[in-house]
Amino acid sequence: ATFACLMGQPRIFYSMAQDGLLFKVYGRVNPKTGVPTVGTVLTGVMTALIACLIDLESLANAISLGTLQVFTFVNAGVILLRMQ
Repeated sequence: ATFACLMGQPRIFYSMAQDGLLFKVYGRVNPKTGVPTVGTVLTGVMTALIACLIDLESLANAISLGTLQVFTFVNAGVILLRMQ
């Protein structure tokens, strides 16, 4: 889950910055690599801090709870869309 966060979150920051929902600095990409550098560095630092400060069992429980919550919201959305 941490690896997925590291891979996906910078792209989410980039898309939100392009839409004007986040600061434009998150929308800048490195011209050589095409990677949103600021979002990648920020995500890496935040993930490292969380991994250092929270014990593994609590972190695993939080990740499982978050996954269950997202699964529930997506399924509820599918049910609501099919009812319309």
